[in-house]
Amino acid sequence: MNRVEFERVYDRIITKQASLLCEAYKEEGLIFRGNKDEIFEKYKKLHEDFRALLRKPKDEHFDRHKLCACLTVAIIEAFPLSTEEINNPETYQKIRLSTVIRPNEQLAFTSAVLLLFSVVREQAQKTKAPELQEVFKMPVNIPKSSRGRNDALSDLISSLFYARLDRSLSLPLLSALYFYIESYHAKAVDVSERQLAEY
Repeated sequence: MNRVEFERVYDRIITKQASLLCEAYKEEGLIFRGNKDEIFEKYKKLHEDFRALLRKPKDEHFDRHKLCACLTVAIIEAFPLSTEEINNPETYQKIRLSTVIRPNEQLAFTSAVLLLFSVVREQAQKTKAPELQEVFKMPVNIPKSSRGRNDALSDLISSLFYARLDRSLSLPLLSALYFYIESYHAKAVDVSERQLAEY
């Protein structure tokens, strides 16, 4: 994803999701700093590092799951959403980790899934596969936890939060996660593996 493509993702996905989260957490005083350049620079560095790790040449295709992994970590590390409570070190020490809001992880995850789905739809449009354009839309289908679908999403976002605290956000692991999310969603909406493999 080059700068022009990133600008499009930032304008169409990240800022819209950030606005929704700011509205949802209005009482907590959540604000969006809109640090677009920082997110892009982090994304670019992560992308380069991930390529080097996998020993992929610059001209070789980098699939959508890997792009989404890089975007996820870039957003989380740039920390574009904040509140007074999160920013104040004294207050932050007193916050129970189980109750603190996780807006940056939520923004990162939803933005990455929306990017993932938009890439599939874009490819489907080019190859005239309207069925894929229709089914790759939110909400994403993910396996339910014992407490239900929303709790499964909450568990994923919490896992990203704790991984950030532990400095253990793994690009290969996130890439695999997005692959399995896409595959599960495809099966849930009756898209065959063969159809999806074309993208």
